Parts: sequence; C-alpha cells; structure tokens
Amino acid sequence: MSVQLSSGDWHDSTSSSKINSHSLRVCWTHIFVLLFIFCIFNAGMGGVSSAVSPNVRNTLPIIGPSTRTFNMSGETAKFVKEAINKDSVVIFSKTYCPYCKMAKEVFEKLQHAFTAIELDKRDDGDTIQDVLGEITGARTVPRVFVNGEFVGGGSDVKALYEAGKLERMLVSSGASS
Repeated sequence: MSVQLSSGDWHDSTSSSKINSHSLRVCWTHIFVLLFIFCIFNAGMGGVSSAVSPNVRNTLPIIGPSTRTFNMSGETAKFVKEAINKDSVVIFSKTYCPYCKMAKEVFEKLQHAFTAIELDKRDDGDTIQDVLGEITGARTVPRVFVNGEFVGGGSDVKALYEAGKLERMLVSSGASS
C-alpha cells in the first residue's frame, strides 16, 4: 500500500521504499511516449487505421506502405511515364527540398542537362508523387531517372557521382549533355 507523505513524496509501505513525485511524472511520460509511438507505428501498418473511419484515416500520416491504388493508365501516369522516357535525366523534385537540390547540383557539376519537374509548383504534384510511389516504391522526392531507369534519390545520386558510376551511366548510354 502506498501513502503520500507531506513532502509530496510517496512511500510504499510494503517495500519501505520512497518514490518522489518527479519519478512518477517521468515514468508516466515514458509510458505515454511509448504508447504514442506504438499507436503511430500500428496505424502506419494498417492496425489502428483499419478501425478508423475513412474520412479520418485519409488524414493520418502514411508511415507504412500505402494501401491506396492508382489508375496507372490515367492521364497523370501517362504524363509521368512520358516525362521519364523523354529526356536522359529527369528529376521529380520540390523547390524547397535540400535532397532535391543535392541531386540537381550533381548534374550541374557534371554539366549535364536535366529536366526538373517541380511538384510543389503543380496542381497535380500529389498525384504525380502517388504514381511515382507505384513505379519506384516510394513517394519521397527527389525521384531521379537516368535513361528511363530509376536510380534513387538525392543521396543515391550523390553516392553514384562520388563513386564515378553516374558519369559512366551517362556516357555509356550516349546521354551526354
């Protein structure tokens, strides 16, 4: 049995140990944080979100794999596929994204022309990201394509450049600037 002492501390009469109120607050804070993380993770994996109404579920952040499906023969999907195949280097980007800037800077260092499709400047940017998610497995930007092949994001492009592989990909395919 626990009793509160006048100092604001708690005393457990069964073990003769003293627990201060700060320790209790810290303990409850940790429990709350762990429960919150569990709920967010579970929602991303379809657990909690499957029990939530569709209107609320669509506002939850997507943490796990998306369960939405898209018309991959629709106008947006056609635009994305045509853009990928039209130019030797295509970067689906957002103007404020530092990883997008990183990817573009690599091609600027190589003095290689690229097409940047700035999704934050387009009304269909979210839908384009959805299509890219279906094609590449992720909606994040940048999504960089070289000669119609997805090569990764900003860090991937930088690593390919630093390893000398990116320039070889551009030269071997005849995709010089």
